[in-house]
Amino acid sequence: MKMFDDKVVIVSGASAGIGEAAAVAFQAAGAKVFGLASTAASRAAAEAKHPAIAWLAADLTSRAQIDAAVEAVTRAGRIDVLVNNAGIYKFASLAASTDEVVRSQFEINVFGLIGLTQACLPALTASLGSIVNVSSTSARKPMRDQSVYGASKAAVEALTRSWAIELAGHRVRVNAVSPGPTETPGVAKLFPSPEVRAAARAQISSVVPLGRIASSDEIAHWIVALADPRASWLTGQVLGVDGGMSAT
Repeated sequence: MKMFDDKVVIVSGASAGIGEAAAVAFQAAGAKVFGLASTAASRAAAEAKHPAIAWLAADLTSRAQIDAAVEAVTRAGRIDVLVNNAGIYKFASLAASTDEVVRSQFEINVFGLIGLTQACLPALTASLGSIVNVSSTSARKPMRDQSVYGASKAAVEALTRSWAIELAGHRVRVNAVSPGPTETPGVAKLFPSPEVRAAARAQISSVVPLGRIASSDEIAHWIVALADPRASWLTGQVLGVDGGMSAT
């Protein structure tokens, strides 16, 4: 018997990167996984790639779409784990951080995360479930041009700790993973050419004590570990999976 047999897991932002790796890892561990994608197109692409996962399109800026997606999941009977992975990043200096740059990141990274968690809360309470939020080292380690992104992820960590206390009486555990630099399709798109990407990868690796960038699978491993029912005494924690960056 696998550790997540008979469990239902929702992963937001599951069509690529860390979310995709987490969805696949939970499915391999026996869970019935529902992956949320932001658009119908990304849902269709993910469904073609991972047909064993149930896919739903939900724009996390729309509470109506969030509620519709969660209602579709609860028809499966329960929700045991919610992984709040969906997030965006738009790196810019303070002077260049337009209203759109600021609002769009908070809409997804904070407001969307809150809305999805609220929608799942009755089912999570009924199942004595677990919430795993995905933060970033940018939440605690200041980086140039990442003040707004870092602030949105600092909010995620604050919510994680507060919800852990608030929901402890319902025996719902709340933890977070805080990844360091990770190879994802979104990060790759930040660089205009393979040459620039290689130079950036080398520069980033040089400031990571372990000397390299993580794979999405390495982050997903710890998301699954935090949700594991055997981690029943663990709540309110933010786990830095960052090659030692948080120690520097």
